[in-house]
Amino acid sequence: MAINVYYSTDTSAPTLNYTASALIGVLTACLVDGYGSKSAAGWSLTNPGTNARVYRPVSGNRFYLYVSDPLSVNARVWSYETLYTNKIPTNAQLSGGGYWRKSSTSDSTARPWIVVAGDSYLYLWIDVQDEPLAGLLYFFGDLIPDMADDAWHTLLYAATSAINESELTTLQFSSISGHWLQRSYDGATYSSLCGKCSSQYGGNNRIGSTVHTNYPPLRLAPVVVHSGSDPYEPRGELPGLLQMLGDTGAHLDTFSGTGSLAGQTWLIMTGFLDAKWALRIA
Repeated sequence: MAINVYYSTDTSAPTLNYTASALIGVLTACLVDGYGSKSAAGWSLTNPGTNARVYRPVSGNRFYLYVSDPLSVNARVWSYETLYTNKIPTNAQLSGGGYWRKSSTSDSTARPWIVVAGDSYLYLWIDVQDEPLAGLLYFFGDLIPDMADDAWHTLLYAATSAINESELTTLQFSSISGHWLQRSYDGATYSSLCGKCSSQYGGNNRIGSTVHTNYPPLRLAPVVVHSGSDPYEPRGELPGLLQMLGDTGAHLDTFSGTGSLAGQTWLIMTGFLDAKWALRIA
């Protein structure tokens, strides 16, 4: 599995701010074109019109990510099962799609960003206030499915309003706003709401939000996505992401995996509401 990592601090990296198509510029450079010495992740691109692009992963379900990126602090995103059909979220669920926030201010201030792209998934981290503890992490792509015959395990993970990002870090045994699977497991329901959960170690109901400052060992747990409000119907795990259960390491530190993670490299990241997680980068 190829994992490609891009940083706003890279030489020749595109600038992200509130301007029209700024996020499209970042995603296109990372996923399709490459920049400087960085090769692209190999995704394909469709151009549906002004300030909009559609991205398709290299492998897996290969559903489509539509990004509308006007002059605004927010881009709007949704997914298609086939191009321009079976949209998630549906218009009835959230008209205009989910929100991926680009900046906290309507000006040309450049915002730090990180993209981690696999062949079948994308993580996008944006520091909307130039403060790592305000960083927001978004996701589109395939889960690691629990069932081999689950053909609909593609997740879009966004905010549901221009100012509500708390749901992005939520871990709880219920459906969560802004979390849409392409379909239910049986294929009968489009844009199926879902939830995510992980270890409740320390009473933690958010990703990394109550990490123990007096407990140094590095403890990690997968994040499981489940159907609707039922944690007993897991659909799969978020790929290449682990919840941090101990307050070890600082933002952008890396560590090498051991045991079942041997041979892997992980990046520690922080974000909104004291979120702290590890993303696999190699």
